[in-house]
Amino acid sequence: MSITQLSIFIENKVGRMLDVTGILKDANIDIKAMSLSDNADYGILRLIVSDPIRAYDVLSQKNIICKKTEVLAAIISHSPGALHDLLEALINNNINVEYMYVAASKDVENVVIILSVDKVEQAIVAIKSSGISKASLENLM
Repeated sequence: MSITQLSIFIENKVGRMLDVTGILKDANIDIKAMSLSDNADYGILRLIVSDPIRAYDVLSQKNIICKKTEVLAAIISHSPGALHDLLEALINNNINVEYMYVAASKDVENVVIILSVDKVEQAIVAIKSSGISKASLENLM
């Protein structure tokens, strides 16, 4: 259920994301999920990759600022109310979602939700007790 995410700080300039994806391509590292947010000066590219340790190393060697973070991954059905049920399980246990994004699942009936929460261990228990499945890298396309 816990997956290593890379948070990469990139300048908000033409070609900076291409630099990151090129480094990963050259290292034969697959991007499984991503989220990009920005402001006027920089962006935060959050990635789930096939080999996070090696990705961190190759990016750092190229002076790309990145950070490893543990996030949660939960499998929910691709149906109305599924996300609500996941969020309800967390809020009922007083767990705050800091951010989240969706990743494609190998199973077309489901989606994988990547979550950063304030109480990781409690969130794992809440998600499991609600009957929601955990996800791993193998579940991601």
